[in-house]
Amino acid sequence: MIPLYHDFTGETVLVFGGGPVGARKAGRFAAEARVVVVSPEFDEGRDWEADETAEGEIARVRARPTPDGVDAWIARTGPVLVVAATDDGAVNDAVAAAARDRGLLVNRADSSSIGPDGSDENDTADGSGEGDTADGPDDDAVDGPDEDAAADRRDGSDPTTGNTGDPDPVRDVVVPATVADGDVRIAISTGGRSPALAKYLRERIEAEIEGAEAMAALTGELRADLRASNLDPSARRDAIRAVVRDPLVWKALRTGASNPRREATRVIRNTTGGDRWTWE
Repeated sequence: MIPLYHDFTGETVLVFGGGPVGARKAGRFAAEARVVVVSPEFDEGRDWEADETAEGEIARVRARPTPDGVDAWIARTGPVLVVAATDDGAVNDAVAAAARDRGLLVNRADSSSIGPDGSDENDTADGSGEGDTADGPDDDAVDGPDEDAAADRRDGSDPTTGNTGDPDPVRDVVVPATVADGDVRIAISTGGRSPALAKYLRERIEAEIEGAEAMAALTGELRADLRASNLDPSARRDAIRAVVRDPLVWKALRTGASNPRREATRVIRNTTGGDRWTWE
């Protein structure tokens, strides 16, 4: 798989399944998209409202989808992405097949471990490894005691959903664990094989990414000003790279102990040679 970012602004995501996983998926995609969730029941222990900062919304439709009826739901809602997150393997298979026939993206939530943020990497904050699979009861993630069941999910078989072991289950889209500081985002995926590793890497990156949004804003302004200077493209590129790598600029952004712009000016002067460029 090749990692990509997709802009869901103004688009619709259709989720089949109103259990814990369906709720998490809905919340994740409602950050940008209009999400329609179809299920006979909804987990009332979950928050079904989109986050107050979200651009999208969540609409719940109380209905029991059937294998023969999922295509009609897809035709009615016009989604760009369809999520199969029910506890019925036949319905999930029909969802995936109908979406693929229409050329749509598919996320099979029953063929991976689902994290608390709606990603396909599942490991709880306390490290216990307990999480949800599809819309059935809580199950253990890959590093939990039920490793055989997790392995079954990885090779496509799942006795709880009726998937009989297709080694390449339909899952066009994997939702990775993400770390973000503003518009700066880093995605992490182990292909569902090691949620514990995904969690470990996420925690490490969270500590390193602090100040990245401020650095992006600063260097964006610098690039615009440098383009207006008499510096050649190679010198401008070297200057920006030097700013991004300078520990004192990062310290200024993170702590406010000094002026980040002044620190950046120092770095650029040193990189380009004296007073060839000035920006305060």
